Amino acid sequence: MADPHMRQIKIKTGMVERLVKEKVIGEKKRLGKVKPEDGENNAFKKQILESNKGLEEAKEHEETHVALDSVTLEA
Repeated sequence: MADPHMRQIKIKTGMVERLVKEKVIGEKKRLGKVKPEDGENNAFKKQILESNKGLEEAKEHEETHVALDSVTLEA
């Protein structure tokens, strides 16, 4: 017979997976409705470019951090 704790974990895991799917679908629908008007188009594009720039900087910082962590200093 299956362990009752494992059964509860599987049930709760399934619930979380379903809720995540619903949230993703909801966000996709919400973002699909967001469309900038002509006057807002440039500001919208600027925000996207700034976000992308921030992500690139964060990635570079992470790569640098990993490289520094891999260096072993010898006395």
